[in-house]
Amino acid sequence: MIQRTLFALLLVSVASVFAAENEACEKLIECEAQAKAKWELCSVHNSTVDLLEHHESSCHNFTEHLHEEIHELTEEKSNHYGSCLKRLSPNASDYPLKGKKRAKCISIKKMKVNPSLKNRDAKTRRAAKEKKEKKNNAQKQCFRDVKKIRSRCHQYAKCCPIAKKCRDTSEIDKKLQEKKKTLHDSHKECRKQRQGKKKNGNGKKKEHKKEGLNVRRHPTSAAPVVAKQ
Repeated sequence: MIQRTLFALLLVSVASVFAAENEACEKLIECEAQAKAKWELCSVHNSTVDLLEHHESSCHNFTEHLHEEIHELTEEKSNHYGSCLKRLSPNASDYPLKGKKRAKCISIKKMKVNPSLKNRDAKTRRAAKEKKEKKNNAQKQCFRDVKKIRSRCHQYAKCCPIAKKCRDTSEIDKKLQEKKKTLHDSHKECRKQRQGKKKNGNGKKKEHKKEGLNVRRHPTSAAPVVAKQ
């Protein structure tokens, strides 16, 4: 009787660990999907703001293709991670958690993925239609929300044993790093060119103004001088 009881308790313990691992991975998948959706929303709004302010920034066309490439690589990285999690999540229980981490991860089931996501989305949509300053603030807040969701996803990833197996995106990370460096250098070069054009333009204005003053002070047609006889 005692042996059966101990065996039953062991089964319950093992089942609870498996449940914690599987649920953590399921919550991680859900969290990553919401983070991606939020990031896409922020990116769409950001593109809208860029188009509205396009006439104010001559660097837009200069760097637009780099922004698109970075966006594609970021999406590729997210898709790789999400699809890998979905593929391996049924086998999450093959990598049991141990010790204090096990107890900590059992309690992670109580965490909510993102309770305020819908409200944030509604606020962001309204804010995106307001003035330029409010649009910029809304964009900053939108990407802050993405970071908050990512932070929560990170907590789930600690309790999902397959998460590490899906993080091997070194090739994509390398490409992203190179593109971001190119973007930074392009912005720097564009600003440098704009400043040079402004200086040349101001210099030409000053020269024209100076020439105008010289014409007024030294008229080209002087009165003829008559010699005395």
